[in-house]
Amino acid sequence: MTVADTASPVEEIRSRREWDALLTRNDRPSFLQSWEWGEVKREFGWIPRRLALAIGDAEPTSGIQVLVKTRALLGEALRFGIAYAPRGPFGCQTSEECSLLLESAAELARHAGASFLRVEPPIESLPQVRGSLESAGYRAASQFVQIRNTAYVDLTRTEDQILAGFKSKTRYNVRLGVRRGVEVRNGVLLGDLESFYRLTVTTGVRDGFAVHGPEYYRAVWDHFGDEKRRLFLASVSGEDVAALFAVRCGKMATYLYGASSGRHRNTMPNHLLQWEAMRWAKNQNCSTYDFWGMADPNAENDPMAGVHRFKAGFQPIPVAHPGTFDLPLSLSAWVAFTRVAMPIRTWLQRRLPGRSSHAPPA
Repeated sequence: MTVADTASPVEEIRSRREWDALLTRNDRPSFLQSWEWGEVKREFGWIPRRLALAIGDAEPTSGIQVLVKTRALLGEALRFGIAYAPRGPFGCQTSEECSLLLESAAELARHAGASFLRVEPPIESLPQVRGSLESAGYRAASQFVQIRNTAYVDLTRTEDQILAGFKSKTRYNVRLGVRRGVEVRNGVLLGDLESFYRLTVTTGVRDGFAVHGPEYYRAVWDHFGDEKRRLFLASVSGEDVAALFAVRCGKMATYLYGASSGRHRNTMPNHLLQWEAMRWAKNQNCSTYDFWGMADPNAENDPMAGVHRFKAGFQPIPVAHPGTFDLPLSLSAWVAFTRVAMPIRTWLQRRLPGRSSHAPPA
């Protein structure tokens, strides 16, 4: 560990082993706070900084990974940009712990020249973090990076119990995929990753959302490695028709990316892919499977509505994270980012389906 400030109990961690140990002391750690995710984002211009709170001589149990991306103006006389903490801080037991981590994260962001610090805390930190955010001057943001609503499947049950917990139609479709000859394989070759990307572009064009460039998915593939990621490909008569990319962090597995060609839909490949992903996660000793995005129950015409209906068939437990909060470090720059730059970027992404996007979201 390297101490960020000798007067502060917050320390900056530069060891992957130490960070992994800290993160996985929590029951449901997010891959967005993982060392691997920080290194993925590093390849696209973000600098990951990892802070931990150590009380006395005890091992730290709470921390925050902050991703920083700034640019220089007028040489190095002026910098602007964003500092972003997705699903952080984590592991806080008290509001005081959250406040200490948030203060250190803000100081780090300020020194790096960020215009504002954006945090999207996990649901586990809700009671502790809410008061800390309000007292520190954070402002609730209407825009978000990570979707607030998601849903979890409990993997501590037996496979039979998990399957029995699905809606009857979903359970039928899982079994139908097997009967109709859908074959699911573990993608281990770069050719498998290329097949996944082709399916992803097809899905983006069909459904009207932006996708990352191939180098982005390759970075996720490389940094998470065989131990912490799994690419599932579903084929019918030798043709890849659907894919699912999952990652694991501690005992939490996340359905990160999904794609399909739309062909052979009557064989129900996507239902079978989800079931195989859950089985893999359970075999990896995960206790939770995160569906990674559900519709907002309070929003009309939510674009996630169709995906939500599919996922709801697995009867997961609804989860709503606290939301998105900004701490302006330069008020004028924060206004320019949030009121002008980000809305324009979102508008463009929605109208350019299938185009590359290197925005912060997964």
